[in-house]
Amino acid sequence: MKMRALGQVLLLAAMFTAIPAAAQPAAKTARSTVEVFQDAWISMFGRSFAAQETAGLAGLASEETFQRMWASREPYLSPGDRQGAKDAMRLVVLGDSAPVDQALRRTISAGRLIPGDNEAVLWYAMLLEEAAAPAILPQALPPGEGAARLKSAVVTGGGQWSAFLNRTAAWVAQRAAASGEMAMEASSLPAVWVVDHDLPPGGFTAWRLAVPSWASSVRGEALGGAGAERLRLVSVFSSEDEAPSVCGLGSLAQAPILLPRKGSFLWLVLWNPPGNEPAGFGLTVTLWSDIAPPFQVREARLSRSACDLLLSETPGLAGYLLRRAGLDGGLSPAAPPFASAGPGLNRYHVFLNQAPSLTSGFELQALTAAGGEAAVPLDIEPEPSP
Repeated sequence: MKMRALGQVLLLAAMFTAIPAAAQPAAKTARSTVEVFQDAWISMFGRSFAAQETAGLAGLASEETFQRMWASREPYLSPGDRQGAKDAMRLVVLGDSAPVDQALRRTISAGRLIPGDNEAVLWYAMLLEEAAAPAILPQALPPGEGAARLKSAVVTGGGQWSAFLNRTAAWVAQRAAASGEMAMEASSLPAVWVVDHDLPPGGFTAWRLAVPSWASSVRGEALGGAGAERLRLVSVFSSEDEAPSVCGLGSLAQAPILLPRKGSFLWLVLWNPPGNEPAGFGLTVTLWSDIAPPFQVREARLSRSACDLLLSETPGLAGYLLRRAGLDGGLSPAAPPFASAGPGLNRYHVFLNQAPSLTSGFELQALTAAGGEAAVPLDIEPEPSP
C-alpha cells in the first residue's frame, strides 16, 4: 500500500488543520442572550459591539432580544449572506436547529451532499461541530456565493478544497442518516449492490445494511463501473436505536473494501464529487461479513527510541497510527503514521516521537482504504537490559 493511500484515509483526522472553527454551540446557562449573541457574532464574523447596540435589552425575552440584536447586525452582511448567518446565529444563541434540519432535507432531496447557497447554514453547522479553534472563522464566514469565501480561506490556509468537500460530504451523509433523511430498509449480508445509473457530478446513492453481531468486519470488492475509481465511499455505522456516530471516508480505487464493525447497521454512500464526469453505471459491489480481525499484533517490543512490531494483516488495510494515552487520559500520536506493507506477516520499525518512560498506555489504530478504522491496545515488551 502506497503512502498516497494512507494519506487519503487519514483525511478525517487531518482535514481541518487549515480551517480551525469555533467550539460547538454552547448550551445557554446563566449567561444572557445578549452575551451569547455577542460572543457568537464576534467568533464567526469578527466585529465587536458598541455599547449603544445592547442598550435597552435587559428584561426582554430571548426571542425578542435576538431579533433586536440581529436587526442591528444585519446591515453588516450582504443580502445574499444574511439568511445563512441568521440561521447559524439562531442555532448557537437560541438552540434552534430547525433551519439546519430544513437545509439538510433540501440538500438530500436534491440528490446532493454539498450545500447550495440556500443551505449555507450547513457550512456553519459543520464548522461549529468539526473543528476546534475560532481564530480563522471571520476569514471563512459568511461562506459567500458558491462558498467562494470559504474556499479562499481553505486554500489560503494551505488546505485542499477537494479534500474539504470530501469531509463535508461525509458530514452531511452522517447527519442525514442520523435524522432519518436517508431512511431505508436494511438489507442483510451477504449482498450485491449494482449501480444501475451514472451518478451526476455531486450526486450520490446510498444503501443500508444489517451487520451481524458476530462479525468483526464488513468486507467487499467493487468491480466495473465507468469512472468508479473517482467515486468516494462514505460509511456510517450505528447501533440499535442510536444515532449514527461513526463515519468513515475512503475510496474504491485503492484496495478491497474493509470496514471494521462499529455498530449493528451500516450506511454505505457512493458519492461522485463535483467537477467529475458522470460515473458509476455498471458498478457492482459485493459485500459480506467476516469474523477474522483486520489485523493482529504478534509482537511488540521497544528498541531504543523505536517500537518493533510484527503484524498479521488482511487485505484492505492502508496504514497505522501508534498512539499513547496522556496524563489527561486522551490519546495522542506516539509516532508518525506508517503505511501497511500489504496482506501477510510484516515487520515494522516505528520511530517514536520521544523515548517512553513506560511501556503501558499504547494503542495501535489501523486505517483502511475504504475509510474504516480499528484499534487494539498494545502490550509492549520493554527493551532488554544491557
